[in-house]
Amino acid sequence: IDDRPGMQVPTHPWRRWFARMIDVTAVAFVVIALLSFVLAVVAPEWLDGQLAALDSLGLFTNAAYGLIAFAVAWPVIACLLTLCGTPGKWLCGIKVVRIADGERPTLGESLLREAMVWSRGLALGIPLLSLLMQLRAHTYLEEHGHAAWDRRLGLRVEHARYLTVHDLAA
Repeated sequence: IDDRPGMQVPTHPWRRWFARMIDVTAVAFVVIALLSFVLAVVAPEWLDGQLAALDSLGLFTNAAYGLIAFAVAWPVIACLLTLCGTPGKWLCGIKVVRIADGERPTLGESLLREAMVWSRGLALGIPLLSLLMQLRAHTYLEEHGHAAWDRRLGLRVEHARYLTVHDLAA
């Protein structure tokens, strides 16, 4: 993080948001599909009961599925962040590194970062509150050049440069 006065650090909030949504969607899909498969084999009656209970929520069914998606995705995203990066961050040209040595965060740092993003940045996926917290996190990011959780953990988000039409033609 460049804290020198007058230095503007590009924060790319939309790239970060799209990377997060890609990660949550992709990881949640895979994890939920695997869990569903295992539960369908091991405890099919229990699984049917749980799915029926979710479907009975009516208007709140989508919100419940969203909460479940975030809940199952964040620990897997943390592991991927430590090992090799996540699909969304890769597609959006984002890498999270430690400020001290430029290496990927440890598993502990990644788990804490994801917990902080999920709780402070996404308000646990709770509708409306999540939107407000995302706006708050966006404002902080734009004002300070980094997210509060990254600063607290000594992490930095690096962004690859955008490809241009000239790059693609070459």
